[in-house]
Amino acid sequence: MRYRRPLTFLLIAVMAWIPIWQVGAASALALAQSGQATPTGASGTELVVDGERYLLDRQVPINIGALEELTDEAGNPVYAKPDDDPLGALYVPAGEDGQADRYLPQYLDAPDTECPSETVDAGNIEADDGTVYVPAGPEPDLTADVLTEIGSTGEGQTIYAASADQPFDELFASDGGDADLLRYIRLTEEGPPATLPTPQSFAGQEFDVAGGGDGSAEGLTKVGCIGPFPALAEQGEAPFATISLQAGDQVVQYEATEAVDGGQTEEATEPAPTAAEETQPAIQSTDTGTITIQKRFCEVDESDNENANCTGRIQEAEGTTVTFEVREGTEIEGDTVQAIEVEIGEQGGGSQGESTGEELPLGTYS
Repeated sequence: MRYRRPLTFLLIAVMAWIPIWQVGAASALALAQSGQATPTGASGTELVVDGERYLLDRQVPINIGALEELTDEAGNPVYAKPDDDPLGALYVPAGEDGQADRYLPQYLDAPDTECPSETVDAGNIEADDGTVYVPAGPEPDLTADVLTEIGSTGEGQTIYAASADQPFDELFASDGGDADLLRYIRLTEEGPPATLPTPQSFAGQEFDVAGGGDGSAEGLTKVGCIGPFPALAEQGEAPFATISLQAGDQVVQYEATEAVDGGQTEEATEPAPTAAEETQPAIQSTDTGTITIQKRFCEVDESDNENANCTGRIQEAEGTTVTFEVREGTEIEGDTVQAIEVEIGEQGGGSQGESTGEELPLGTYS
């Protein structure tokens, strides 16, 4: 089900900050309980459970005892909510009581599944100094009482952060109702959302930022989720040479830190034969020889003498060139493998000539 906010909040593009200079005791206590937003990553930036990959997101306060225990591929315990979870997250205890690192699914095998940022209809928030925050989806693991109120909007929305320290990497908006907080993440000058690491893990690979947030999604296909945001690529399956991240209306480009062939095996191809090569016979023998042709011109002997060939030489043939086409095998209709030109010279009084062709593999020719 799509997560929606009141229209009056969705249309907010610029926030007017109302600083809160004093934080009450209750807020200070809540801040101490909330811990750091930065996850410890004790289990690494990626988890694999039942063949599905998950990416480290942030640290949250949660009651591990109320969760269902699972096991990752390394045999370590991980935890999931037993009931419906809008994030589909996994949790790993972070070493402090009540704190856990949250991991979000990458959905590599089901890339059409909505990433958290796609489940909300909300525009960017832009602060007075030009800082842009993009919607990252619902925040079911944090509540206003563990955050610090830092401002409000003209529409009556209350804005929270993990602490009063600036710059704020994340903002959380509430309309005062029972719905989950709406999470926003700051875009960095380099392009990626501030909570994402560099290099970025995805699909078992590492990627470095290759461009700012001015990339294009044209020609790209959604291949999964990087944290709360959609991951895009030219091809549908890993390994990926490049990926892009869709954060709000910005597209951030990444390149794999190790060269890949784009998921395809390169195959060697033979060069196309030239016209001359196409006429050559496919003979595998390594032994070669030559063909020598002798040509004589003479008058035909029409007598009854079976041993006679001619009655005399035709000496006027001197200077004539005769071309003999050599074909493989015994068929005279086969492809020509060589042409031998015989020039009639002074031999035999100008009636005879001889010529030897180029080397050919041993075989039968006609």
